[in-house]
Amino acid sequence: MDRQPLVVGNTYFSLMYIDDALCIPEIKTLVYLGRADVASNGESSRAVHLFQYAASFLGDGSWNEMSAEQRKQLETVPVVFFELDHIEPICDADRLIEQLQEWRARSS
Repeated sequence: MDRQPLVVGNTYFSLMYIDDALCIPEIKTLVYLGRADVASNGESSRAVHLFQYAASFLGDGSWNEMSAEQRKQLETVPVVFFELDHIEPICDADRLIEQLQEWRARSS
């Protein structure tokens, strides 16, 4: 399947399996915030796709629009990022349904 471009503000899903046999899926609902530069462990920054957990996006507002003070008040950081070339776990609603149907067929 050809991947459509990600659209800022749209809802996406992260589908991962929490077991090696790919029997137990875990789905997280995310809102796409756009591309961002991140650095970790003293590395130079790199461009990534930035997503915010949907519950936080609705309850706290967009991470991109929060002040540094607002961000510090949150108990956990409500964002995740994926390397630009490694966003396989991210899918739109149609692809999520397809993948869950494939999982159900494997599990039957």
